[in-house]
Amino acid sequence: MKITIGRKIIVAFLVILILMGAIAGITFQGFNKITSSLDTMEREAVKRGASGNLRFSIAQLLMAPNDYIVTEKEYYHREYNRLNSRVDDFYRQFLQLQLTEEEQQLVGQIKQDLDSIRTYSAQIFSIQHPRQSPKAWALMEVMDYRFGNDVNLKTTEIFDGISKRIEQHRLLALANKKNATNLVYGVSFLCFVISLVVSYLIAQRISKPIVTVTKAANGIANGDYSLRPVVKTHDEIAVLAQSFSRMAESLQQSQRALA
Repeated sequence: MKITIGRKIIVAFLVILILMGAIAGITFQGFNKITSSLDTMEREAVKRGASGNLRFSIAQLLMAPNDYIVTEKEYYHREYNRLNSRVDDFYRQFLQLQLTEEEQQLVGQIKQDLDSIRTYSAQIFSIQHPRQSPKAWALMEVMDYRFGNDVNLKTTEIFDGISKRIEQHRLLALANKKNATNLVYGVSFLCFVISLVVSYLIAQRISKPIVTVTKAANGIANGDYSLRPVVKTHDEIAVLAQSFSRMAESLQQSQRALA
């Protein structure tokens, strides 16, 4: 098969392009890993914010019946209804997020505590003069120190678990970034060396036959018709070397005939 100089150059460019493609592929893979970690961190951060909102809204909900007992003002009953709707909104928003199995269990337990808080709150608001009612104070104490604390513990557990995962993904993103950077630098250096070697070999395979033909041409020009350029390639230079050999043979025969 005849391999032209153009094909040799194309092969060199193809090798370099393949190496550049390898660098691009490694870079893209590392970028995807980093992006995946960052996306996970963003989702976890949204979930953490939602858990914080739920905990704060339930704490506000608990304050309304407490204030009603102390002040006996109907305003706090209306405030309780408003906060109750707000708690429902935050609870639904939290359920729509991608929760782990452990988080789903904790959210179910929070819902039970929340239902108990609503039951106890309804009893407190049904008392006309709660400040003078021992029952109202007993209900408030159970509601705050049992169900309120349980909700706080469970939401804190969710919050801390999410924070821990965010930190893990942050460290993973940094590790992926470092690994991708080191890998890209290493592969880039290797590709640079391979490109130099390939370019050198291609240049040698092209220039060496040219030097051989040039020496033969100079010899023929100086009257030495015995020189025959030997080129082992199968490209245009080999054809040129054969032409020089035939020309030298013809000139040598003509010289012999003249002699």
